[in-house]
Amino acid sequence: MANRVYTAHLTPDLLDRHLLSLSGTSVRSIGRPEGVATTECPGLKISWPQTDHGRIKKVITRGGTRRRYCVPCFRGGDREAHCEAEEEADAAILADACAGVLFQEQPAMLEFEWRGEMHTHFPDLLVVDGHRREFVECKRDAEGKDFLIRKRAERLKELLPQVGFGYRILTTSTIHRLAYFENAVRMRRAAKAILYEPSWVDSLDTVWSKASPNEVGVSAVAREVLSRIAAEEREDALFSLLFHGHLIADFSEPVTLESAVFHKASCTEGCAWIWKIWSKQC
Repeated sequence: MANRVYTAHLTPDLLDRHLLSLSGTSVRSIGRPEGVATTECPGLKISWPQTDHGRIKKVITRGGTRRRYCVPCFRGGDREAHCEAEEEADAAILADACAGVLFQEQPAMLEFEWRGEMHTHFPDLLVVDGHRREFVECKRDAEGKDFLIRKRAERLKELLPQVGFGYRILTTSTIHRLAYFENAVRMRRAAKAILYEPSWVDSLDTVWSKASPNEVGVSAVAREVLSRIAAEEREDALFSLLFHGHLIADFSEPVTLESAVFHKASCTEGCAWIWKIWSKQC
């Protein structure tokens, strides 16, 4: 189970929890200042939703006939990502599993000029990592080769950097590349099943602070701390610590208790591993 739920039958409560914001209530604003309704530059206008769920359009409706997906967001509190397709839901699972990353589904409406005409586009996700902000469109492999979709992506890549955003297409094969998705599912499952103990984090920091320079980055630091955790909880504890970003690992391979895992302080580059997958595709 990847924690994506096909919604064939919905209770009224599911929709009632995601109504449009009323005056005075909070607005979910990922990747842009709260209260900003539009962002514009020559050839481009971004319209932002002023809603508590942050979506520009309603994906799931009571009378909908198309398949829709709900993804519980374990990093985003009591929230569900509403997705229109399986590949979009799977990309949301990856984004939710990656420490340091925030994301919003159905984040905005893009109106852009192309060949003398205005066009409208609703990207699937907005993914934010510090100052890095990218709109993402998720497609099946065959769709990703479509001429018009590729040309639209080229045009948006020209326009969006003017206002500090990037754009990319993700296809199914990229989303499921190597073991990243498998590890993301296991981290989210552990984050739901077990809460990491503050003592684990304190122990990690203490052992790391005492490590000699030639031990920097070795997995012995994490192994020593994991060995103190009850055997039946050890694997869940490992994935929970990875989910919360206290440990890092090579997620391109299936992570096990035998894998090399490191303290977060050993990461000299950005630790948001999701870009390592997505960099393989435009």
